[in-house]
Amino acid sequence: MTDDSIIDAAVAALREGGVALEPGLDQMEFRAIEERLSIQFSPDHRALLSRVLPIGDGFPNWRNGTYADLRRRLDWPFDGVRWDVEYNGFWPRSWGRYPLMKTSRSRAVDRNLAAVPQLIPVFGHRFLPAGNAPSGVPVLSVMQTDVVVYGWNLLDYLRRELGLSRPAPPQRLVVIPFWGELALGEPFFTRKGTRFRNLSIEGTTLLPPGVEYRTERR
Repeated sequence: MTDDSIIDAAVAALREGGVALEPGLDQMEFRAIEERLSIQFSPDHRALLSRVLPIGDGFPNWRNGTYADLRRRLDWPFDGVRWDVEYNGFWPRSWGRYPLMKTSRSRAVDRNLAAVPQLIPVFGHRFLPAGNAPSGVPVLSVMQTDVVVYGWNLLDYLRRELGLSRPAPPQRLVVIPFWGELALGEPFFTRKGTRFRNLSIEGTTLLPPGVEYRTERR
């Protein structure tokens, strides 16, 4: 369940930051968008967009945007992973043996990415997970496989993006499979066997002291 006070504060942050706002999406609009794009907004994301629809450069135009533009934004994270596989040697250890043939490698990437949670853009290349994610999930900045926790939650993210003072960090952080693990520095390996990322959760500087780590898996 979404915390209404967090959404109230998120709307206030958008207004304080001078973001142009339209009336929120109604249930028929949500249904049409989700069916058209084969997505499901998370509870936090849906709650915000039902209240107000941010518009302007960087924000997805969920009401009047073209299918091509919205599809491009949704495909961005997965396309970035595919790019790093082909050109930067990215290959998670959990994916098994690296296929030498490009066609086999492409099939393996598609098969593994099919199990990865979908992300939905909030602004630019900042994303929330899709589906029935728990309230309070972090907002991630995604540039190929360079993933950063850009906000502890939706409110913290908006205040950071808009240059406003940020609230105190939460006492727990929900780690979304794959994307959150990339952000926290879980061990991933290149096809040559060298470490692509190797920071332990305990050693990362991304999170404040005392935060609990809880992984949500679908």
